[in-house]
Amino acid sequence: IISVVNKYDSKYVVITGGEPMIHRNLSALTDELNSRNLHITIETSGIVYRCVRCSLMSISPKLDNIKYPPKPSTIRKLINQSDDYQIKFVVGSRSDIDDVLAFCERCKFIKRDKVMLMPKAKTQRAYQRLAPKVARWSLEYNLAFCGRVHIGLGIK
Repeated sequence: IISVVNKYDSKYVVITGGEPMIHRNLSALTDELNSRNLHITIETSGIVYRCVRCSLMSISPKLDNIKYPPKPSTIRKLINQSDDYQIKFVVGSRSDIDDVLAFCERCKFIKRDKVMLMPKAKTQRAYQRLAPKVARWSLEYNLAFCGRVHIGLGIK
């Protein structure tokens, strides 16, 4: 991975795909990337804790995951070890907003300005219908709106 990263003239690395926190060598990878002064973002669902150093911990809890629900203690540990964090929720209905607000209530340590709402849509047409609603909910509850540009533009 390091040899591939070295081929690019970039200061940013995003570790994502499936659930990166399940890989036991992730800490060694982030240590090596940090030694190169790279800005590291880790995208995780927040269900697994692993001690890693990163610039941005991007946590996307899946609130409807009954088998592996996000645990506030795990979310807190992930946040505490990173330089910065964001919590992203993909929402499609008013009941999803209720779930997000309940989650925020359980995790009072999460700063509201770090919580983002993203429209849950698979097609450009569905996105264009839903995005304005999600933007209004974001404003209504003092949360950030995070567009899904690739879907809005119809890019797969």
